[in-house]
Amino acid sequence: MREGARGRIARQAVPRFYKWVWRAFLAALNVASFFGAPIPKTASVSVDWLTSVDIWIINHAAYPSIFALSVGLIFGTVLIPEAWAHFQRQTSESTPDTSARAAFQRLCIDSKWAVGRGVDDGKLLVEAQREFRDAARLGRIQTWGRRKTGISSVISSALEIIPSEYWANALPDLTTCFSNRSAAPSSFPMKRDAPEYYDLQVNRREANTCWPNAWWIIRRLDKHWQERREGPNEGRENWTRTSNTDAPIRAAFSPAGLDDDVPPLEIVFDPENPGQKFWSIESPKAESGARKPGAFWEYRVLIRNTSATKTLRNVRPIVEATGAMPTRPEYAPFDISYAPFDISKEPAMDLAPGAERLVVIRRWWYPAVQAGMVIGESVYGPLKITVNADDTLPVIRVFKFDYRRTPMIYD
Repeated sequence: MREGARGRIARQAVPRFYKWVWRAFLAALNVASFFGAPIPKTASVSVDWLTSVDIWIINHAAYPSIFALSVGLIFGTVLIPEAWAHFQRQTSESTPDTSARAAFQRLCIDSKWAVGRGVDDGKLLVEAQREFRDAARLGRIQTWGRRKTGISSVISSALEIIPSEYWANALPDLTTCFSNRSAAPSSFPMKRDAPEYYDLQVNRREANTCWPNAWWIIRRLDKHWQERREGPNEGRENWTRTSNTDAPIRAAFSPAGLDDDVPPLEIVFDPENPGQKFWSIESPKAESGARKPGAFWEYRVLIRNTSATKTLRNVRPIVEATGAMPTRPEYAPFDISYAPFDISKEPAMDLAPGAERLVVIRRWWYPAVQAGMVIGESVYGPLKITVNADDTLPVIRVFKFDYRRTPMIYD
């Protein structure tokens, strides 16, 4: 593997440690020379020097015993352990030990880089996205992830090092790398043949070195700090003016060569359910198409090409649950008659101008309430639907889910 951040940090770890040792020695020498402390030459002189220190403390400290105890506690429980922990962190091998989402939130909220930066309707996120990408591309931080090349790889792919060259044509996905309500942080490749990674991880030490926290008092004095803190947990409205189409967020993804800033894709769900188009009770089907015993609820959304002239190629809907019981992203099958798909194939379809197709996003037991189910509105949801197509930006819509309601999905 090409030498990157890991090699440089390994070479710099010991010199950094000795640098701090040298600084401590200079500080001690300065204090000793100011107070006129003699340099011990024999054992008796050393004892006399310690005696003089004791006498000075007794004469100047109001409570000498308590002062001596506090000094011992400071050195024994703070300075020495911290120095040893710092040495271990600097000399240890770079390994993935924290989520990229935590590092990205730190960059956006508490870092020195973020001081003085306001939300500005999502501009901060776009700038932080580029800062993260540049750091990964230049090797200032090493990134890890799980390669996503199909349904089977999502289930079984192992964590691997992401080469720094990968980030020349990829960005961290803002919809997953910032919000605590979304799925595992993932990448957004800008080339069709580039792989996509999810469960992005970084090394905490490298991230802290790359984007150190601003001092607490500086953060408190920053008029934008509280505004930035509300982003991950209180919703993204203040950050990105998020709508059902997530247009401001997707604008951050725009690579050169994409046709439109707003993609000609629309995700539609009608709670009136005309003609049982959006949900119904269905029966399982065999591979031959014959009905099998049993029943289940099936919920669908409509994918529509809103362009009047452009045919969308390889339209691929992806669905995932992002709540307390999340699920892996999976390709959603087209049409209510679509049989269980082969995991070795990606369900994709071309949509002509103005065309629309139904997509199955959830199948649920019938009756809806079964023994052993967890009670709660957000336990099995929300459901996040992402629709991609060639040469256009993705469209994202998130639905709440509660199996005790009718319909079960709603805005």
